[in-house]
Amino acid sequence: VDHDAQYLTARDADFRSYLQQLNESGYVRPWEPAIAGIGGEAGSSLLTWYVGVPGMAAIVRPLCESVQVFTKRPVHTIDRVAGGWKVLFQDESVAGPYSFVAIAVPAPQAQFLFGPLDDMAHAVSNVRMAPCWSLMLDLEQDTLPRFDVYSDMSQTIRWIGRDSSKPGRRGRG
Repeated sequence: VDHDAQYLTARDADFRSYLQQLNESGYVRPWEPAIAGIGGEAGSSLLTWYVGVPGMAAIVRPLCESVQVFTKRPVHTIDRVAGGWKVLFQDESVAGPYSFVAIAVPAPQAQFLFGPLDDMAHAVSNVRMAPCWSLMLDLEQDTLPRFDVYSDMSQTIRWIGRDSSKPGRRGRG
């Protein structure tokens, strides 16, 4: 089951160019699912939907090829230093300095990472979050066989997508 975004579209010319490069190198493929429209009739998308291959993480993989990535090391805070940023880990080790640090966590968690950086912590404190609950199922058979995507059905269920219909995926239901 893909735990990331369902798909990407591109409205910006630079991002379209980036997705085209990824498509040419095999990191993404266009996804053309059978979409349920209003009233259960066939629908369509105005923009091309792209998915990472074999999973959505493939979309950023080329951007990380020359980047040092730490895993399984919880970050305590980040701090500005001469020459960039340092990362302070919960085990009291330090890494850096780095020219850039990417923060990819929800705003309430990011606020703690900024520690003494009051200007950044304050900016993040103004972000309002709206929850999105997800349920991921692996079914033995096609339960909704007519379409690959059902969306905007109600305020309760906004999206059902069959991951196995995406390029580069394997699966049953």
